[in-house]
Amino acid sequence: MPDRQPSRRGAGPLIAAAAGGLVLGAAGVGVAWALGDSGGGPLDAGGGAEADARDACEVLARFDEERFFDEDDAGRIASYRFGLVVGLAEAAAVGDAEYEPLAEAMRTAQAGIANAGDLDGEAGQALADAREFCDGR
Repeated sequence: MPDRQPSRRGAGPLIAAAAGGLVLGAAGVGVAWALGDSGGGPLDAGGGAEADARDACEVLARFDEERFFDEDDAGRIASYRFGLVVGLAEAAAVGDAEYEPLAEAMRTAQAGIANAGDLDGEAGQALADAREFCDGR
């Protein structure tokens, strides 16, 4: 019987799957946090799509992509902020189609992370597009 060698796949697909799960989980936590906030914080400062877009842009400004994949508290914070931006951008787009470019950019960034396991290339460009959208507001 021939010896069977275990398949040697790179860690890339595993990292991409883990990053995708992390991003999707963070998005869920972010949306739940945003929808459940009743403490008079920034999410109560006007309501509606405009407020969701403004809040998404404010959180995006604090998002540190350099720390996103770190396995420490700074990495967790970056991941949660990313998820929150995705959720708020989606909520804004549902409320007003004017914010669809922001939501689309964040969906593209999220998919880029899930597919490539990094914030380079398509994901990085999508983040730049989202920041440009926010800067234009």
